[in-house]
Amino acid sequence: MKPLDLESLSDAARDTVVLSGLQFMRSITEAYGATTGLELWDTIADTLGNDLKGAIFFRLMTGDGDCNVVIYKSATRNAGNSGNFIPYIKLVREYTGFGLKEAKDLCDETELGKSVHVTIPFNRKSNFLTELGKLGVSAS
Repeated sequence: MKPLDLESLSDAARDTVVLSGLQFMRSITEAYGATTGLELWDTIADTLGNDLKGAIFFRLMTGDGDCNVVIYKSATRNAGNSGNFIPYIKLVREYTGFGLKEAKDLCDETELGKSVHVTIPFNRKSNFLTELGKLGVSAS
């Protein structure tokens, strides 16, 4: 198989491929461990080419790039978590850059049981998920 040519892709397509590769590598490493992750990493250049491997590595090292988070359940207005709704809105604003109305609307939707998707910087996802969990909000 001939290695893929990143230069033939549009900027948007190239970013999508690189970010998907980054998320894939992180997922494999988290699920199967560092040894399997490194073995897979070593085979990427043969299949995808050094340009793509280098682009993924750069994003990995810099933490650059965005990822999606799905917020699918919130109970911040329930009796046990009644004081968490305002901190929930503030947290969504901090991590997404949303304005007050947009963040409140999103939080209201999850309170009604709707799943919502937000885009945040990849290197902040873990902290965002942890902070949401502390407030009684489920996300992945």
